[in-house]
Amino acid sequence: MFRSLALASLLMATAAAQKLPLRTADRPLSFFANKGQAAPDVLWEARGNGFTASFRRESFVLRIFPARAGAKIIEQKISLAGIDPGARIEALDALPGKISFLPGSDSSRWVQGLATYSRLRYKNVYPGIDLLFYGNHGTLEYDFVVAPGADPERIRLRVDAAARVTERGELQLGAGREGTLHRPLLYQNIEGGKKTIAGRFASLPDGDVVFQCGSYDPGKTLVIDPAVSLLYATYLGGLHDDEAYTMALDSQNNAYILGKSASQDYPISANAYQSARTDIGTYTYNMVLTKMSPSGVLLYSTFIGDGTDLPYQTPVITADGQGNAWIAGVTTSGTYPVTANAYQSTFPAPANPGGTALSPFLSEISPDGSTLVYSTFFAGPTGPYYNVLGIAVNGSGHVYLAGAADSGLPTTPGAYLAAVPSGNYANFLAVFDTTQTGPAQLLASTYFGYVGVENQYLSITGMALDASGNPWIVAHTNWDEAPTTANAIQPNGGFNYPLYCGIGQQPGQSDGGYFAKFSADLTQLLYGSFLSAGQGGFIG
Repeated sequence: MFRSLALASLLMATAAAQKLPLRTADRPLSFFANKGQAAPDVLWEARGNGFTASFRRESFVLRIFPARAGAKIIEQKISLAGIDPGARIEALDALPGKISFLPGSDSSRWVQGLATYSRLRYKNVYPGIDLLFYGNHGTLEYDFVVAPGADPERIRLRVDAAARVTERGELQLGAGREGTLHRPLLYQNIEGGKKTIAGRFASLPDGDVVFQCGSYDPGKTLVIDPAVSLLYATYLGGLHDDEAYTMALDSQNNAYILGKSASQDYPISANAYQSARTDIGTYTYNMVLTKMSPSGVLLYSTFIGDGTDLPYQTPVITADGQGNAWIAGVTTSGTYPVTANAYQSTFPAPANPGGTALSPFLSEISPDGSTLVYSTFFAGPTGPYYNVLGIAVNGSGHVYLAGAADSGLPTTPGAYLAAVPSGNYANFLAVFDTTQTGPAQLLASTYFGYVGVENQYLSITGMALDASGNPWIVAHTNWDEAPTTANAIQPNGGFNYPLYCGIGQQPGQSDGGYFAKFSADLTQLLYGSFLSAGQGGFIG
């Protein structure tokens, strides 16, 4: 649950959080000082998945960036009315990481090496009362901590003029359904556990909002924790093992959950493309796709393929503007379902007799889950190694894939890198127009990041499209020769020196981040840069 006044706006305005990779969600939310990267009156900042928070002496402001393009950015300012003149802001619990801001090529505007902290405290914001901000799995939470003998009714929140307190003691923010805070959670820690105290919001004649507290022990610390609406929470599965791979949102904030199920009673909709599991066994899984409405109603659920068709690695998913779900991954099975209009309907042969063949796949499922609209393999004549790590759909319905592939993957004329030596592999980008037929469906395809040096690599960790339809990739690398452009923030990786000589690690094998921009037709590298100090790093 998000626990922030303005993050309630995020929940109600977007109806669901954005797709959040675990790597991002598990990183601690960090607070850092303003050293020129923000407005002069901002003292501290925090940035999370889909939001930024700025902290001023008497207020804090949260800006919410909605999941869908074109939706408005929501900004909510909460002022602390009548705070104590001696109040001060202090950071607590230093974190090991540093944050840098590098806007443009003018180094005089760069702010580098900011220390980060896991908590931010407004000390004595009111007499005997602290306001504590902290992160919880990438979200922002806060508590008012009332010391013994202090008066919690001294706390006064000044919010938007359209905010109002309901008869139930809840606080509604904004003129629309931008956020609703339930009655605050109040508690005291006592011997034997936590004692809950009755509490509610109340409004004063001047419009300020205060907390009304029930009976509590004034000789003990009181914690006030404003809590926001939980839109929905649900279990999803059957009697046996079920597992979610990943999820995505569409422009209407419907959620698409892609996973696998070994449950014969997994909830499947009546209009499902595939209503039953195949190759049934207690621990035989089938891939499954479920679509949920913003309020938690199951819109459809369907199996895809049989028990041999499970993705070889974690698949990826997105949704286009019409509500079609696009999934991509790698399969070891030639029985994975493909459609009559497939770009490639033939599964590759094993590279070695008796070996296992692999092929990327790309599939489109209709908005109601009833039809496999499009599905294809995408591989060379043999398939010893493939991985799919990113998928995106542009406004014209063209589908971009990013991943890694062995030699022999189909590429297009003028490709940035048309081939890699036989028996080697590199990253790839490909663009499909599935409204075309046959070979014309592959609009563009290229390799990039071929290293050709033992113990060195460049591996994609993510991809996105900009407003012009140009794909950006982020990667993890220890290859100092990765291609960069003249305007790179960091033209050299600085990897070629002994970092540690021990078992399993060779001299010069330090690593870091890399990111690049390609033209929409995949013929040009428009931008490439390292982003690390050559002593270890990761972006994705």
